[in-house]
Amino acid sequence: PLVGSQFTYTNVVADLRKFIRVYRQQVLALQYYNFINFGGEVPVRSLASFGGANSMRGYYDGRYRDNQQMILQAEYRVPVWKKFGVVAFGGMGDVAHNPVAYNFSTFKYSYGGGIRYALNKTERLNLRLDYGLTGDHHSGFYFQLGEAF
Repeated sequence: PLVGSQFTYTNVVADLRKFIRVYRQQVLALQYYNFINFGGEVPVRSLASFGGANSMRGYYDGRYRDNQQMILQAEYRVPVWKKFGVVAFGGMGDVAHNPVAYNFSTFKYSYGGGIRYALNKTERLNLRLDYGLTGDHHSGFYFQLGEAF
């Protein structure tokens, strides 16, 4: 209200990542992402937006929206030849109106793979092409600069 907003709510985001070297340059990347809105009416543009190029690839960004979002995802990264590499990824998650409204039996999942081209190995900057599939028969191609997480 002090700056003219009609909405009063709180947003908390937890983004926890772990990168584990499995063998030589092969890496298992793990992410837990939790997006929480509480304390009032939340405008549509500020709701948790499920899907997109960086989480739950295969679902388009905004396919599901609500106050809360929880995602667990993993990606296995393998260098193949010179500047080229491949990845396999998978994730599961959902949105809910409040923390106790999550129903783990209806969690959505996605999986897929991709190709990487290292533009700058020192900075670990990759150009990526990913293809994601979902449990409810959606899919998507993603051409991006940088890793998903």
